[in-house]
Amino acid sequence: MLTDTEPFVRYAAKSTYFIDNMLIARDCRILFIISGKGSFELLSGTHPLLPGTLVYYPAGTPYHIRATSEMLFYTVNFDFTSEMRTEKRAFVPNVYRPNTPIEAISCGIPIVFREPIVIRHGEFAETELKKIYSESLRSQPCAELASSAYMKLLLINIYRNAAITSEQPSLNMRIKDCVANDLTLNNIQIAERLSYHPYYLNEVFKKSEGISLHQYIMRERLARAKDLITATNRSFESIAQECGFSSDSHLSRSINREYGITPSKMRKL
Repeated sequence: MLTDTEPFVRYAAKSTYFIDNMLIARDCRILFIISGKGSFELLSGTHPLLPGTLVYYPAGTPYHIRATSEMLFYTVNFDFTSEMRTEKRAFVPNVYRPNTPIEAISCGIPIVFREPIVIRHGEFAETELKKIYSESLRSQPCAELASSAYMKLLLINIYRNAAITSEQPSLNMRIKDCVANDLTLNNIQIAERLSYHPYYLNEVFKKSEGISLHQYIMRERLARAKDLITATNRSFESIAQECGFSSDSHLSRSINREYGITPSKMRKL
């Protein structure tokens, strides 16, 4: 996969300039939006470009970048292998012409990177992109080697985050089902049931939902407890037990902190 990859950075920039036309990438490329808004158009569809968006697209990809407000972005052109580095790619046209067949370029590109990847929350990439850009400004010994090392780390993180993104819809649904069926479960117990590491499970959930798994569990526990307090005459101890609170006093503190009222007063309303 990425084990034998030795990336070569052809070009790195921090820029606001782009060509307003449908182009064809002559090498593999990464785009990261620092500020501004726009869209990234592929033949398969259009993706919004917002601060934090990261786009990877392989050599031979027709693409069009449009800006709706001035965008500041990092852009990196690179090859995965030294063999790709020596290719001139003169056979790849620069501007896309409709109805013109385009031969996909796959030589030297790992399978997982042969299609474009769009990651909405790509802030994880900014550290390596800054370093790659910084090395491109230097004429010091080992700058090329350092850029290659940073690029490989960046590709690993892109692969990891792309995998998380692709899993989000189905995995999040399974997480929510676990919580709905048993409010007493915590993060670790849910991870064990779904056969995932708790840290990974939380990362997947948070990327999609915007809150941690623990926060989601507490929100669901409090909502269920409130419904039982106001709609039934069950004891607070029984409600606490069903909703995953360690005791009725724990339930009372949590309800008061969330809603600003005790369970007893809530029931009288």
